[in-house]
Amino acid sequence: IFRFVQAGPEVSALLGRMPSAVGYQPTLSTGMGTLQERITSTKEGSITSIQAVYVPAYDLTDPAPATTFAHLDATT
Repeated sequence: IFRFVQAGPEVSALLGRMPSAVGYQPTLSTGMGTLQERITSTKEGSITSIQAVYVPAYDLTDPAPATTFAHLDATT
């Protein structure tokens, strides 16, 4: 998840989007939601996901971990 969030501002800048909070891409929440929705069970199989979440300076209010935790079942 860290690499996905880290790549977001770079891709967003290449697409000409203005950064939002703390330099993250303005589509962080929708992008994270789309990624998490792709990790699901189907008739043909399922995907197991083990996700590492990097929390910069242990700041849980940073947009990256805050958005990630909003899409996970548990935050601690």
